[in-house]
Parts: sequence; structure tokens; C-alpha cells
Amino acid sequence: MGRTSKLRFAPHFILGALLIAAGVLVLLDNLELVYLGSIWELWRYWPLLLILLGVGKFWEATSMKERRDGFWLIAIGVWLLVSFLEVFGLGFGETWPLLLIAAGISSVWQALSTEPRHLKPQGE
Repeated sequence: MGRTSKLRFAPHFILGALLIAAGVLVLLDNLELVYLGSIWELWRYWPLLLILLGVGKFWEATSMKERRDGFWLIAIGVWLLVSFLEVFGLGFGETWPLLLIAAGISSVWQALSTEPRHLKPQGE
């Protein structure tokens, strides 16, 4: 299995690195080696990670399926962020219909896609 010379966005690597960093910070806080204090307020912004991963997946997509996957990460991230931060006073109870809208967009997008549904594996 060869590697391509072009570096591609690696969402798993970034997610893994962020999880390691978060784990180290929480461990240090629990051991009272550092004091995170009100930094826990930043936890409300974790959906930004989903949005960033979605943008990366969307940007690097080589198929419509990968673009839809990126779209879903972005849509769910935006929904969670709006709900956690209560943007315009909106919480989960008021914003859940956004998921229905996103599902509709995804369905229409798939219907309008000119890409074949089943692609043959490449390079084997």
C-alpha cells in the first residue's frame, strides 16, 4: 500500500491530538498541578471541533458522499453550538427542527447528485 505525496487533511489525527490534550489538561487539573478554574466554560464551545472537522472533510472531499459527511458534521456542530450558547435565546427545544431541515437538504442534495451511487474501488 503506497502513500501519496500530497498531504490530506487528517480529521482523525486532529481529533486524536485534541483528545490527548484535553485528557492531559483534565488529569493535571485533577492532580491539582494546574488550576483550570473557569476554563470549563469553554466546554460549551466543543461543537466548534465538529464544525472544523466538517469543513476539513468537505474541503478535501473526493466524492459527493464525503461532501455530505462533511455537511452533516458542520450541520450538527452548528446546531449544538447554537443550542449550547443559546444564541438568540434558542436552546435544544427550539432548534431541533434545524436537524429536519439539514436532513431535507441532504436528501435533496443526494437526489440531485450526478455521481453514481456505487463507485468501483480504485487502484486494486
